[in-house]
Amino acid sequence: MGPSIFFVVLAMLGNGPVSAEGLPTAEMIRKKIAAAAGTPPKKMTMVVTYDRHGTRGRRTSFRIGDDARSTIEEAPFAYQYGEFEKQAWHQNENGQTV
Repeated sequence: MGPSIFFVVLAMLGNGPVSAEGLPTAEMIRKKIAAAAGTPPKKMTMVVTYDRHGTRGRRTSFRIGDDARSTIEEAPFAYQYGEFEKQAWHQNENGQTV
């Protein structure tokens, strides 16, 4: 399939005809994504579980305003990191916070 046929098919299946300027640049796409995304919520929780080569784990992330904390658990170990009042911190598997 030649390039001209591809663009005709793309125009028929897409959101209308290709503009006279051609396809959008990567920067134009990034700006549209940022505008569509809006502002992030003030409070967010996300939990991800995984199985990596037989090792099961869970990552739990919390965000309230500018403060955040993530906990990574791979039994029997846990590791935490985050930011509180613009100060980054982490806690290793031995419970030492720095």
